Amino acid sequence: MRIMNRFCLAVACLLTVAGCISNKELKEKYGLEASASRLVTCQAGVDCDEKWVRAEQWIRTNAAYQITTQSDSLIETAGPAGLDDRLGFTVTKKLIKPPIPPVSAVAPTLPPAAPAKDTYDIAFFTRCNNWFGCTPSQLRAKADFTNFVIGPPAAAKPVLGVKVAPLTPEMTKKMKFSGVQGLAVMAIVPHSVAEKSGLSEGDIILRYDGTPVTTEDALTKLVSNTQPGRQVTLDIIRGMKDQTITVTF
Repeated sequence: MRIMNRFCLAVACLLTVAGCISNKELKEKYGLEASASRLVTCQAGVDCDEKWVRAEQWIRTNAAYQITTQSDSLIETAGPAGLDDRLGFTVTKKLIKPPIPPVSAVAPTLPPAAPAKDTYDIAFFTRCNNWFGCTPSQLRAKADFTNFVIGPPAAAKPVLGVKVAPLTPEMTKKMKFSGVQGLAVMAIVPHSVAEKSGLSEGDIILRYDGTPVTTEDALTKLVSNTQPGRQVTLDIIRGMKDQTITVTF
């Protein structure tokens, strides 16, 4: 009976593969799919030249077969041979033709716009002849190629969720804090990190994790450079008193 139960469990696992995949493996799979689905495009000139060189470098480093064709629009390797589990690669570069606007949409009174640079699509193809799949997988090869040519997907940058304004001499005089420099919190975005951290409208932000802030751009830059999950401190003035609050991103 135990053997039969284990056999049924194994069959069920094979039939529902997702149920036998760990969360870590699922995250990796979704990450690969996100990278592999990104389009690789370039603008004519230096941009295309640099990305095409990187495409060639990736092929030369990762291909199991020799390059048989190489030009400014095609890179192709030999293989795969027979049931070899190693991949063959092809990279093409083709012009993306922009749509032609209808005549009625063209305003003759407007000055002619500067000619836009041609945009090209760099497409990556894999060939696998093995019935059981190839190593690396076609999905991983596509993801690794894309990340090498254009870089990994940018992580979402942290946002504090406040509208601030620099302190003016009139504001500091009214608060009886002459000479104080900082940012006045004018509004709080609902459900934002700022609201969850207890920051309130009317607070004066003096320092972000120990760094004085006097402009909105300076605060935004410090926030965007903060690693997700990290805790930082905000030195503020609230109700004529100095306070320190902790913000978690």
